[in-house]
Amino acid sequence: MTPIERENEKKLFAEAKEREKNSQGKYRFKVRGPPSARRIVREKIDPEIK
Repeated sequence: MTPIERENEKKLFAEAKEREKNSQGKYRFKVRGPPSARRIVREKIDPEIK
């Protein structure tokens, strides 16, 4: 992975963490995809599974 890709990945993880804080516990945000095409994916949290 190039230094630019690593920097972008750090930003994506920080953004996913921030979105998870703002979702009030209803969604989980994960970074998915190959290193050259990462994206943030939203998953609904099932309250019965904990």
